[in-house]
Amino acid sequence: METRHTRTVDVVTAGKILGIGRTSSYRLAHQNSLPVLRLGGKLRVGVGAVEEMLRSPKPPNQYERDQRRRQRRAHVEALAANGWRGKSHGAAR
Repeated sequence: METRHTRTVDVVTAGKILGIGRTSSYRLAHQNSLPVLRLGGKLRVGVGAVEEMLRSPKPPNQYERDQRRRQRRAHVEALAANGWRGKSHGAAR
């Protein structure tokens, strides 16, 4: 019988290998962008998966994020120009 051992590392170590911090590593793991194995209460990442991510990196599309931010900012500015002051939290206007 052949036993196949898969090497795994914790989420933080996988993040260090990928060049990202602890918080970003866990965020990616919970968004399913970082392939994790849930073993008991621990999250483990296969070394092969990390190596594959390094071979074919998919950088975040900063342009789309910046565009969404500009759209939200323009929307809020337009609302403010029309007299909107945010939530009143129960106060009478």
